[in-house]
Amino acid sequence: MPARISKPSGEKLEAVEKLTKLLLTNKTIGVIGFEKLDSKIIQSVRKDLRGRAMIKASKNSLIKHALEGVKDKRPELLQLLPYIHGASALVFSNGQIDPFELSSYLSTRKKKIAARVGQIASSDVFIEEMNTGFPPGTIIQELNALGLKTKIIKSAVSIIDGGGTVCRSGDKVSKTLALILDKLGRRPFEVGFSISAAVDGTAFLPRETLSLDVSAYRGQIAFAHMNALNLSIQLSYFTEESIGPLLAKGFSHARSISMQSGYTTEKTIGAVLARARAIASNIKSKT
Repeated sequence: MPARISKPSGEKLEAVEKLTKLLLTNKTIGVIGFEKLDSKIIQSVRKDLRGRAMIKASKNSLIKHALEGVKDKRPELLQLLPYIHGASALVFSNGQIDPFELSSYLSTRKKKIAARVGQIASSDVFIEEMNTGFPPGTIIQELNALGLKTKIIKSAVSIIDGGGTVCRSGDKVSKTLALILDKLGRRPFEVGFSISAAVDGTAFLPRETLSLDVSAYRGQIAFAHMNALNLSIQLSYFTEESIGPLLAKGFSHARSISMQSGYTTEKTIGAVLARARAIASNIKSKT
């Protein structure tokens, strides 16, 4: 007999109904992860996004119930289910901010944290060549244990030979590393919001797509547009954007030919006569 899936009740059912309404009335829905963030940062982000996007946190099981509940009306949202794990929340927007801008904004809201014994490093940790300011003692053995070379300079322990990488992304933080980083006042890791995936309309956007640099992409589009416009003008190919420059270019060429040939029009008679006077004056000066 197949296992029964328990249904939420009471307050949980009300929470699912609220999520369901938001899922059906917003164009953009994203899954965001947030680890070890204090309430001040969360409230600050919500305030910044007010009027543009809404962050709604709930239990993962309730988020999954809500997503599965709208599969007939918005089947594309089922693609978000694999991303609901850990500390997750949903972010909703109805066109006031696109998912790329939202991802770019959230990537700036990071907080530096100290290394903890046993945690998995989220990035490489590098300690540069420096004077630690500590007198000779156990710190020498601790630094050496991390693969760093030391030397006593002016009665203080210095890290020499350029320093080195003491931890790789994915490694566990050792007790010695956590101790040294704390002594040196280093907070090597970052925590914050991150969009795991999003659905914009019916389009599914994974994290790697959302990491697009919007400003750089806009610059590339503007550069491509400028090159296309220049090519259009060179080839005399008329478009809505090139017709103005092409007409100006054509008028300039026609005016130049008119002046060179002495053919007068309402637009060139002044310039033609002025050129003729200049030529006559030049000839007269030589006779």
